[in-house]
Amino acid sequence: MIPALTFGNRRKTEFKRKRLSQRIGESIDTFACDVMPAWGARRIAARQRRELVAHQVKLFERLGTSWPGAAASESRDGRYLGTRSSPDDAIEYDLPKLRNRCVELYRGNTIAHSAIEGRVSNEVGIGISRNPRVREDEGISKQNAAAINDKLKDVCDRWSDHGVDKRRRLSLSAVQRLVCRAYATYGEAFVMLGDSPFRGSIGLTVDVISPERVETPMEFIRDPNVRMGIRYKQGGGEIVGYYVRLSHPDDHKQFRVDYQFVRRFDESGQARMIHVFDPMFPEQSRGIPWLATAMNRAKDVDDFFEAELIAKQIEACFGLVFTGGKDSPDPMSIAEGNATASVNGSRIEELSPGFTHYAGDGETVTTIDPQRPGSSFAPFIEASLRGVAAALNFPYEILAKNFFRTTFSSGRLAMLDGWMGFSMRQLVLIEQFLRPLWRRLVNDAVFIGEMDGLIDPIDYLARPHVYQRHKWVGQGRGFIDPDKEVRAHLRANEGGIETKAFIAAEKGEDWEDNEEQLDVEERRKIELRIEREVWENELRASRGLPPVVRSYTENIGGAVKVTQNEGDEESEQEQEDSQVEGAFA
Repeated sequence: MIPALTFGNRRKTEFKRKRLSQRIGESIDTFACDVMPAWGARRIAARQRRELVAHQVKLFERLGTSWPGAAASESRDGRYLGTRSSPDDAIEYDLPKLRNRCVELYRGNTIAHSAIEGRVSNEVGIGISRNPRVREDEGISKQNAAAINDKLKDVCDRWSDHGVDKRRRLSLSAVQRLVCRAYATYGEAFVMLGDSPFRGSIGLTVDVISPERVETPMEFIRDPNVRMGIRYKQGGGEIVGYYVRLSHPDDHKQFRVDYQFVRRFDESGQARMIHVFDPMFPEQSRGIPWLATAMNRAKDVDDFFEAELIAKQIEACFGLVFTGGKDSPDPMSIAEGNATASVNGSRIEELSPGFTHYAGDGETVTTIDPQRPGSSFAPFIEASLRGVAAALNFPYEILAKNFFRTTFSSGRLAMLDGWMGFSMRQLVLIEQFLRPLWRRLVNDAVFIGEMDGLIDPIDYLARPHVYQRHKWVGQGRGFIDPDKEVRAHLRANEGGIETKAFIAAEKGEDWEDNEEQLDVEERRKIELRIEREVWENELRASRGLPPVVRSYTENIGGAVKVTQNEGDEESEQEQEDSQVEGAFA
């Protein structure tokens, strides 16, 4: 009897220790087993699985972690956010605030403004130029390919000169810079391609949409196929289109909230809405602002600079301190006597740099020697800028516009790393924005009639890739030390270490274009040389002089040595002109 009573009391005690929710759940399980046994059995099985998982979690926490960074630490755990969100969940919650803060930094923070404009200058600059590359192929002769390339360049130039946006104000280069600036500020850029009536032949328009206008309408908030303004295909990851708000969310003159659904591709398969961003995580739907990681450090530098400035201004107001003697009035009386203004009824004494106070009887004067900014000011600013540059993968020298301690080797090393980052981000613009734009432009040019006589529309439909071949080339980067770099490239090319393609790519150029241009220039020089000889011999014949027959021999250095027939003397000036002309051959 005693053991039974003891066991019963122990069960009652354990039952009381359980949480109220757990006791209610067990009571429901007991009732369910009596009324609906199958349902009750499933509930009990689910509860047991949950308890097993909780037990395994406790066991795992008791065993510890395998990585030092995941170990429990009282001094570090409070500095981690500890969130476990998917990339889209984290972006969806924080993206509006991140965008607003990054826009504010671009508008007013010198570091952020320098970083974004530095990206625009080095990734786009005066513009990323397009080079059509239609080549000799079946049904396309070499002369026809060259004519097609020249015509496509002309069509693109005329279209760009008349403005490519709906307002017909921005050239193609200006739109490229705007897209790059939006991509750097917001972490993404939206470009909508459309058609607008125009007096010219090409009605294609390129409009940059603010990323804040792309959002999910209220009626689709709970739709699993719509995420942050992007509609996905049912049951798959393919993007169908985007919901674009007709007005900016913060435009206080627009009160209606209307949306336009823009499909990603039009009926012909050409790009309609282009979303430019470089994902940081798999399955990421929207771009993260580029300044997100470094924005706090950039803001701290601004605050520190302003605090030092205010402190310096306050010190400048107190160049002299007057200490009262036994016969001088109290400080409050002196302040009230010198007061020149009032705030809320209380008179105050104004202070300004160069402030002068006249001492009374018994007062002594003490000089203040301001020590701000201290010796740690410049090192702190430099260390902060280097931290921002490292977080942004951006050269410190360009961010701070500071080259005074840069040598050729250190400068080139920094710029090589910087150019790699610029090239990576420039490639995103080319692949996601400019290539679809060029395909759309060529398609419109063919079917509007600009390429009549050069491209057969039926042949274009059969193999559009043949006529859409092209390459986008950024502006040249120049040389840090031209003499050293040219000599180094020349030796590397002669030794078979570097190719002309590699050297041209480093300058943002294309080696085939360079070779073609050199060939054009050489042909033109020969034509001019022959025309000069013909003109000279005609003039000599009119004066009764014998003709001059010259032969040209190119030496190893690239200069041209000129020899002529005997019996004809050439003036020293003509010899000098020939040598100068040969030096550029």
